[in-house]
Amino acid sequence: MLQFFAEMQQEEQKNGSELAIYKDLEIERVPEAVDHVSWDGSATDVAGSLMSNLILRHSLPNANHRTGITMAQTYLEAAGADFETPKTHTEEYEWREWVDPYIVESKRLLTVRRHNLYFLTLKRNGCEIVRRKHDIEIPLEDYDLDMHYYEAWEEYAELHEAHCIEFAEELATRGGESNLVQEPALSEAGFIDFLRSENSSSEPK
Repeated sequence: MLQFFAEMQQEEQKNGSELAIYKDLEIERVPEAVDHVSWDGSATDVAGSLMSNLILRHSLPNANHRTGITMAQTYLEAAGADFETPKTHTEEYEWREWVDPYIVESKRLLTVRRHNLYFLTLKRNGCEIVRRKHDIEIPLEDYDLDMHYYEAWEEYAELHEAHCIEFAEELATRGGESNLVQEPALSEAGFIDFLRSENSSSEPK
């Protein structure tokens, strides 16, 4: 998978193309993300796991969520989905009402994951809501904060992956492909073959 991403970036730079899936990837940070992806379960399980782990490992420095969503969409298409989701990488795109809450909650989970002990101290001193950038409010009562930092790091990573899988399930269902919630996952090798095929078909003749 890492070799594939590297090849795609090199090809993109050579052709000056804009492959939304690959352009924001920091190649040296991808291996850890991919290593944590489980390629078992249903198609939506893997799509959500892929999305979550790319975001959690900060492999997408300039476009974490929108590129993560694009990657989940692409995996579902590789697994057999025939639908078009919003082009979230374009500036003109306005977030659909159902997408935005998923992104907001994802950012809440990521923030709590990093700062649980700090937030616990704030809560014990009477603070009820923390406001992070982009005016996202985090109601401290809604999150379990009283745990060791390392425990929170692992637990909230699992919660984030479950959240992204839920997003992938809704993505498939809204696209008329609810069967992918139960459909066995496409293998890593199969996904790479799909991406290679898509890239080849998009190259200038």
